[in-house]
Amino acid sequence: MIALFLYHAFFSLTVGFFCAYVFEVPKRMIFQVSLIGMFGWLTYYFTQVLAGSTPVWSSYWASLVIAAMSQWAANRFHQPVTLFFIPGFIPIVPGGGLYRTALYLFQRDFDLFSSQLLETFMSTVAIGLAIFTVSSISYLGNRTTSAKYIRRDNRKRVRALFRKH
Repeated sequence: MIALFLYHAFFSLTVGFFCAYVFEVPKRMIFQVSLIGMFGWLTYYFTQVLAGSTPVWSSYWASLVIAAMSQWAANRFHQPVTLFFIPGFIPIVPGGGLYRTALYLFQRDFDLFSSQLLETFMSTVAIGLAIFTVSSISYLGNRTTSAKYIRRDNRKRVRALFRKH
């Protein structure tokens, strides 16, 4: 079990590293981006294997981990959140599901095509829903702290806009 964990950790870290390289992440951020991708993949894999979850739920939980870690890293390292999102999500994007969907369509196996299409679509929606959930929670948490920095400046500007000339 430990060997399997180290196997998946090493190769998902390697995939994260190369995705960060391809997307031209700054050199000082490559390791952090790779770690986010690694933790996302490990969450995906172990929720499927150990918890016996479906690929859709595994995508959702892994996406929650990736989105939360990306929001934290963006705030911690003062970088845009997409710098961490995009390479982090590459390992869990259902590319194999899209391939199998097209394969079953071309083979005219419409039963497998429809089930694979539904599973792939639901996995994609799960990823988007997890991003939305974490971004909304992050926005609600940051809304109260950021208002104190812009309040006084905006009051004067808003009054000047609505003054009658």
